[in-house]
Amino acid sequence: MRKQITNVQYVVDKKKCSGCGACYVACDCDAITIIRSEGYGLYIPFVDKGKCVNCKQCLDVCTGYTKVNKMDFDCPNNDPDIGEYRDVYYGNTLDEDLRKNAASGGCVTEVLRSGLRFGEIDAAVVVGLTFGSTIDSLVYVARTEEDILCAKASKYFPTNNCVALKELLSYPDEQFAFVGLPCQVN
Repeated sequence: MRKQITNVQYVVDKKKCSGCGACYVACDCDAITIIRSEGYGLYIPFVDKGKCVNCKQCLDVCTGYTKVNKMDFDCPNNDPDIGEYRDVYYGNTLDEDLRKNAASGGCVTEVLRSGLRFGEIDAAVVVGLTFGSTIDSLVYVARTEEDILCAKASKYFPTNNCVALKELLSYPDEQFAFVGLPCQVN
């Protein structure tokens, strides 16, 4: 008999969870919380079975569930290591100080700052560091250029960027940018 898959616990059990937090955002009944798993090495969902109504909304947004169950891809640009993509670009900021002190030429930081400056975005989901720490991430909604500059440079540790999306659901008329890894933006 095949096991009935009703929520993202299946993905966690199969070790396909990327820890992005999209399931947390999608869950309308607040049955999912995100916890840091020392054994798993990143943030993972914890499903409260008493609150879960088995609606499968969490699975609808889960990239790990796609990895477990999707066998062929329709996208013409598909790479087995990075997945589907539309286009690939490269660049760097013309701000020499930022280029020297950011990661990858400061490209993402500059795009976000320009987006705010020219009214293309109202906010951006970014990752910074918890005050006084060099390893504890802080995912937040940046609304100023200063907020964006505080998040410059790459972070090479687990983050759960999608959790900040829940805050942005309260602002349906705003335009925002989301900075994340491929598994978080799939």
